[in-house]
Amino acid sequence: MSGNNNTTLTIIGLVSVATIFGAYAYEKGLLPKIGAWFGSGVIAGQMPVCESSTARSLLREAIDKSPRAIQSGLKVSEIGTIKDYAEDPSLAASTTVEMRFCQATVFTNAGSGQVHFVMKWVDPDKSRLWLETTVWTF
Repeated sequence: MSGNNNTTLTIIGLVSVATIFGAYAYEKGLLPKIGAWFGSGVIAGQMPVCESSTARSLLREAIDKSPRAIQSGLKVSEIGTIKDYAEDPSLAASTTVEMRFCQATVFTNAGSGQVHFVMKWVDPDKSRLWLETTVWTF
């Protein structure tokens, strides 16, 4: 009977270590995410436009580090045109919006297609930005 107890304790120990390591790896950004954070280079309170280099960099990172891309070997070759879904051109150019809805033409090693994405502030100070892809057509 003591063999079963040792096995149970070993399994509990391994699960605990795996859980702690998983939490550490997630917190340190070692696990792939579908979106991407961006802090440096963003001016607090000024939302980058859809066509900005910040948006392009985040979009590339969000796609390249997604579980789908990692599992299939998908890599972004180039990001083409990007449009803002804002109906009013002044909103598309405004840096004071809370979030942006954008669409990009993306070229990859597996073909090209459209990627829809959202950019929004993570914190009340509006100093950290989150980009999340919502729809891929390739």
